[in-house]
Amino acid sequence: MFGFSVSLTQQPSLSKIQKMQKVGFQLIYTSLVVPSDTLPVAMTHLQQLARFSKQHDLQLVVQIIKQTKSLLPELAKLSIQALIVDESFSKDEVKELALNYRIILNASTLNIDCFQNFKGLNIEAWHDRYEQPFTGLDDTFFQQQNQLIQRENIPLGAVSNERHLYNLKQCANARKTSYKLCIRACNRVNTTRDSNDYH
Repeated sequence: MFGFSVSLTQQPSLSKIQKMQKVGFQLIYTSLVVPSDTLPVAMTHLQQLARFSKQHDLQLVVQIIKQTKSLLPELAKLSIQALIVDESFSKDEVKELALNYRIILNASTLNIDCFQNFKGLNIEAWHDRYEQPFTGLDDTFFQQQNQLIQRENIPLGAVSNERHLYNLKQCANARKTSYKLCIRACNRVNTTRDSNDYH
């Protein structure tokens, strides 16, 4: 499945979303990681996006952080299929969210303990985007993480942008891996995260 990103800091272009769907995209990625003073506007745009995605049978994936946890009651009213959560959420909070959503965790930081904690839950693992030099993943570590996740039969995906998309597709074909690729327009850079997160 292929997806594309829509920013909540501006009015969603519904005509562009329709064009993306016509060429085969089935998933919308968006994020509530926005400045606090723009959060009310972002929520208004998200509500519009959720209505549109439901009407047009598109999956909607929303990234949240601990600071936006207070919005969960409002999110529950929307047609959202999955939440991307970071390491600021405890394992109990992740389990609670998994009762109502597919939960997407950072594939780069998962370990055996995480799999034990989340066994039986509706979770996926996506590699995030590392935009700047020296912020990416070591190739050996990347392969080891993928093998570890695949052994647990957890759906595996990756976030990329247009210029990295071809390489990811080649990587998926070469390793016979079914990647869910989500093109992300924003330029947020992941910081290094400890593998003991999601405690």
